[in-house]
Amino acid sequence: LGIADIYSGGVTYRTAKSNDALGESIDILFGARITPQWFVGLSYDIGLNQIRRASNGSIEVMLRYSLIAPQSADFSNPRYF
Repeated sequence: LGIADIYSGGVTYRTAKSNDALGESIDILFGARITPQWFVGLSYDIGLNQIRRASNGSIEVMLRYSLIAPQSADFSNPRYF
């Protein structure tokens, strides 16, 4: 498995319902596949609206279990022969 098959990361942006110019939050995400069926992730939420004065952000932990193990990527597509 390559590094991209084990680790993942990203950034999300949440808009606000009101007229806040900055939006509501930005999230930084990181995760890793620990076995073929288990994935664990961590995200940090950075508030951009007025609540940021009272909060330094929040941390969320994700745990995912796939009931069906991923299959091998060794297959041939009949469209590309």
